[in-house]
Amino acid sequence: MTNAEFHKEEIKNYKGKDICEDFVCPKILKKKECTNINCGKCKMLQIIWLLEEHKEPEVDWSTVPIDTPILGRNNEREEWTRGHFAKLEDGKIGVWTYGGTSFTSTPDCIHYWTHAKLWEGSEEQKEERKQEEAQ
Repeated sequence: MTNAEFHKEEIKNYKGKDICEDFVCPKILKKKECTNINCGKCKMLQIIWLLEEHKEPEVDWSTVPIDTPILGRNNEREEWTRGHFAKLEDGKIGVWTYGGTSFTSTPDCIHYWTHAKLWEGSEEQKEERKQEEAQ
């Protein structure tokens, strides 16, 4: 999936004042403002970025609060599974077993995934919201 496909609805429904300031600079240029770049070069960078394969941003798991909803799996062939973040240990992401949380689980009720991403903002969350809105 390209960045254009991933951000299609966000771009199509954009109603902000300044798409450059609100979308292009933070997402494409990775800056707060476009300095020392002319609009022609910026447009070229936008097209390149839109055609690139979408990659989920790296998560700094050390800053993720316990019980944050996440998705995880142990290899690329598995479906994403829901869970609540418990801890990071030896490069693996720990989640409470059986969908539990720190309130309902004990410290020995943690299993680990090698691949994980935040639920908030994920493609899966967006798809679920679309289905809910259609009902």
